[in-house]
Amino acid sequence: MLIRHKLILNTVLAASEVNRNVNNIRDIAQEAGLMAEENATSNHGLTEQAKLLNQAVARYRV
Repeated sequence: MLIRHKLILNTVLAASEVNRNVNNIRDIAQEAGLMAEENATSNHGLTEQAKLLNQAVARYRV
């Protein structure tokens, strides 16, 4: 019986660790998704600024 209880305890501990790691992966994936959205927004803004800068500089080309 003692061996069986140890096996059950080890299984429960392993399952708990797996669950914790899955939750960590989920949280990291959510953060990465948010960062990707922020990067896309920043990229769009930089693209628009680059267009405006190119238009402003085009006036001074010889």
